Amino acid sequence: MTSLTDIDGIGPSLAAAFVKSKYLTIANVAKAKPAELSVVPGISVKSARQIIASAKSLLANASSRKTAKKKPVKPVAPLKVGVSSGAKSGSDTGKSARAKKPKKDKKSNQEEKIRKLKKTIKKLKKQKKKIVAKDKKKAKKNK
Repeated sequence: MTSLTDIDGIGPSLAAAFVKSKYLTIANVAKAKPAELSVVPGISVKSARQIIASAKSLLANASSRKTAKKKPVKPVAPLKVGVSSGAKSGSDTGKSARAKKPKKDKKSNQEEKIRKLKKTIKKLKKQKKKIVAKDKKKAKKNK
């Protein structure tokens, strides 16, 4: 479902200002004149023109989607699965097993990255402590 924030140039705060000014729908904004929209706080006549154009294009896109005819789906021939050789059936099961693995791999990869980042953070904290300690020693010697 579309909302006023779908219009280019309108964020949440401007959408609230539009609603307060009785522009509740994209159609209302598209039908408005630039001078009328410039009454909304934060909208100039120039930006009102751009907003109206964007609202009109959104309406045109929405209406074209509604009127577009759906293409008929062609039936697909059923897949023939033969169990004539064990290697073939084993490769089929391997494919399905491989399809399930990436989800786990993706999660484990993210966990691995997190572990590496935590190690890097620890190393940087140690380096920071050493640098701060050296700076303190230098400051004491300079006094």
